[in-house]
Amino acid sequence: MSDNKHGLPIKIDLPEGFLEEETRNDYVISTKYKELWAVELDLLATVDAVCKKYSIPYYACAGTMLGAVRHHGIIPWDDDIDIMLLRKDYEELCKHADEFEEPYFFQTGFNDKGNMRGHVQLRNSNTTAILEFDAPGKYSFNQGVFIDIFPLDNLPDDSVERNNYIKKLKKEKNNYMRVRDIPTHIGMAQSSVKRAAKWIISPALKFCDKNFDLSHKLYINYEENLLKYDKTKTKQVGILTLAELGDRFNWDRSDFEGEVEYVPFEFLSIPLPKGYLNMLVK
Repeated sequence: MSDNKHGLPIKIDLPEGFLEEETRNDYVISTKYKELWAVELDLLATVDAVCKKYSIPYYACAGTMLGAVRHHGIIPWDDDIDIMLLRKDYEELCKHADEFEEPYFFQTGFNDKGNMRGHVQLRNSNTTAILEFDAPGKYSFNQGVFIDIFPLDNLPDDSVERNNYIKKLKKEKNNYMRVRDIPTHIGMAQSSVKRAAKWIISPALKFCDKNFDLSHKLYINYEENLLKYDKTKTKQVGILTLAELGDRFNWDRSDFEGEVEYVPFEFLSIPLPKGYLNMLVK
């Protein structure tokens, strides 16, 4: 399971010279960066194959969408790949998690406790990519190179109801992350009073989390609330697991109605939703 020429743990064939250092848009992309890209592109190709096999529509999102349109590939200074699916399609993909065989790992907050993202990360278990935020925690969950796979959930049409709903989700996410992280992230508190308070309550929280699975139970509640409007056809959908970043990942449902458009993405291609131009100018 490796590129015989370059020794990377990937299945796809790399174009001649892909891993060589180059400059794009006045930005130097090193060989090490290209190796990271290669692993991520291999993960993308793997997801794409499964989605095509089961006729599951998915779309590039965030910087990956912008990169596909503006650069026909990864933004030169970017280091990740993000895709998204409407919730029903996301759940369908999850049903086929067994399609992703070693070293690929279809990681959720349920099959790898502690990795409480609220969305799937497809990882390559023969690699390592520890996020700066996760590093202090020394977590035991799989931390291979990954791509993010986000669900698009329904948002209520009423603006007041929508804002209250998002506030609640943000609070719930903050709560389970605090319980999970407080034993190792005490030093991140902004004041000495808060740090002292964390030192005092940390043992109790650590005990509850270890013996009663507290953070995971809070996480399950959060995941369930993401589906609150799942049975209602609303005008907007959004990546609610990124709600803390504002409404930049909320879009009109109509932007996803119609055939996807595959566009060049490095040496692969990636699908964009019908209304991608509306989404990019938001």
